[in-house]
Amino acid sequence: MEYCIVLDVGGTVIKSCSMESGSDAVPVISYHDSMSGSCAHDIMVNLASIITTEWKSRPLSDQLTRISVAFPGPFDYPHGISLIKGLEKYDAIFGMSIPDSVHALLLEMTGSVELSNVPMVFMHDVDAFAIGMHTHVLESRPGRILYLALGTGAGSAFMVDGMIVDAPYPGVPMDGWIYPLPFKDSCIDEYLSARGQSAICKRVFGHDVPGKELDGLARNGDVRALEVFSMFGKDVLEAVGPILNDFQPDCLVMGGQISKSYSLFGVDLQNLCDMRGIESILEYDTSLRIIQGLAVGKRICIGKEVIHAQ
Repeated sequence: MEYCIVLDVGGTVIKSCSMESGSDAVPVISYHDSMSGSCAHDIMVNLASIITTEWKSRPLSDQLTRISVAFPGPFDYPHGISLIKGLEKYDAIFGMSIPDSVHALLLEMTGSVELSNVPMVFMHDVDAFAIGMHTHVLESRPGRILYLALGTGAGSAFMVDGMIVDAPYPGVPMDGWIYPLPFKDSCIDEYLSARGQSAICKRVFGHDVPGKELDGLARNGDVRALEVFSMFGKDVLEAVGPILNDFQPDCLVMGGQISKSYSLFGVDLQNLCDMRGIESILEYDTSLRIIQGLAVGKRICIGKEVIHAQ
């Protein structure tokens, strides 16, 4: 039986599983410390160890066809090279070839030449989220869809008739990424993210409040928590409104940890969507959709150098 190993690499947690080719079954996902603040060697050993654990969990008769990895940007996806720097995660592996390092470690750990030669393919995490949603939730619907994943940063993907697009497609920024776009005194990523929400908390509460606690306070009617979400929602509307104007999507899909509080901050944005006839969908299990997108195993992206083995 053919299968792939998939990794959803985050700044705090790495989720992993193995998935059989063509299967629609919900996978059993394992969670691992990302070790993203460690030295380069430890980061690579961690990745190789996770892959090895997944590989050893399968019968020897099963055939591993590829290792698919979702990684946050900036990242050189065709070559598997992280370009993250100054974000307090994965700084130590800046400019390094992840496939070269991990393949060498896999051979050292397992002695399996076959495992050490399995192709590693990389995709932006929100692209994988979009593909997972498109194939498993939206049932390959046509039209324009904007995917936003709000969490540690502001991730995005733009899809037209099932194809992920980026500039020079009309209304789509370079690489399909909204996070570096200018906004207020900085960029969108500084405001539509955990950092942005934290900055508002410090102004309102005088100190930071973790997202889950903030959500609970607001749902229990805490005035200050509700004010934080109101202020955050105004930033979301101000930043995303022009993007909706330019891209004119038929559907807006929200994912990521912060988006779970959409009912608390998204009133203004929802009103704009309703006025424009844009359907809005909130997806709570972003990680599952990312993993499902990685497992699709085919290239459905244009305007990007995303390469998947079949």
